Amino acid sequence: MDTRKGREEMERKKLVQGMVCILFCLALLAGEKEIKVSKEPEETGKEEEYLYLSYLYVKGEEGAVIYEYLGEEKTLVIPDKIQGMPVVEIKGVSNGYVEKVVVPDSVKSIGEEGFQECWLLREIHLSDGLESIGDSAFDGCWLLNEIHLPASLESIGDYAFNWCYNLKSLILPSTVERIGKFAFSKCSKLEELTIPESVRFIGESAFNWMSRCKAITFEGLIPPVIEESTEDGYYNTIPDLIIYVPKESLDLYRRALPYFAISSDKFPKGRIIIK
Repeated sequence: MDTRKGREEMERKKLVQGMVCILFCLALLAGEKEIKVSKEPEETGKEEEYLYLSYLYVKGEEGAVIYEYLGEEKTLVIPDKIQGMPVVEIKGVSNGYVEKVVVPDSVKSIGEEGFQECWLLREIHLSDGLESIGDSAFDGCWLLNEIHLPASLESIGDYAFNWCYNLKSLILPSTVERIGKFAFSKCSKLEELTIPESVRFIGESAFNWMSRCKAITFEGLIPPVIEESTEDGYYNTIPDLIIYVPKESLDLYRRALPYFAISSDKFPKGRIIIK
């Protein structure tokens, strides 16, 4: 992680926050509750951007999409509505102050880079209706140690929990169908993980450098498609891993996992144990 880049980003946000504060105070004096902070779409080719309290957002077809939080609250309770519109997606809320986040049930997606590099984030309560976690959504959330994934979740994006190396506990719900590449890379304190039967695809190096992981259990009778790793050394990153698979599917998993970190010729310490 580039600390100089991080400091520059913090300085940029402080400057933006100061400007936002001035604009919002002027808006309050004028009786306005929201401020348009961008030009018309036909002038910029982009969606109109609005400011409400400390949130920058755009108005989508289904509701508001929050893409930046400019405040300094340690506990962030995201509103379920902005100006009468449901908040349906969160993306780009990278913030160096937030330690706890509560996501409302209206949110269906944590978008790309939703909480990326929220370095002090330790606790997050996700919405019960959440359907997807986007690419790099929690990438670099170093202090995040536990997260409950709701039963509505279907997709986990690339690098979603990359560098969450304090994450100690994680249960994948039986609704998840896709796990992106490097999704749990460098989650070095996760000791076990169960892949539910619903999972159909696992991206490249999804479990790379989970160095303390002792067991991964596959529940499905039919193995998911597991993308080949192109990263050198991947097969040596989980030295004591044991893979559990259904007894009746042992041959299928042996054919499906040649690129996973249990191949006897590439990963001599790995082994398959029949469940």
